[in-house]
Amino acid sequence: MEKAFQEDINARIELALHQVQHEMKADIFDFATEFYREYQQEWKEAKDQWDVIFPKVKVTTDIEAFIRRPGLVTVPGGIPEDEVRHK
Repeated sequence: MEKAFQEDINARIELALHQVQHEMKADIFDFATEFYREYQQEWKEAKDQWDVIFPKVKVTTDIEAFIRRPGLVTVPGGIPEDEVRHK
């Protein structure tokens, strides 16, 4: 169950990143600030082209999700509510 939960969270993150990078083309997660902090010299060249660079940025995720007390959620995560069978 936890593995499926992790995969669902990862899929949602990847979908959000894809939409932000390729459809909206907006750095709403402020990756530019992190890039600047980590690579200050490279930022001097990249800052004027960030709108071109940002859609090409590869983002890796490492998801760790744990289910502490199953049964407390009324609607299962990752399943549209109209597909949930109620007792």
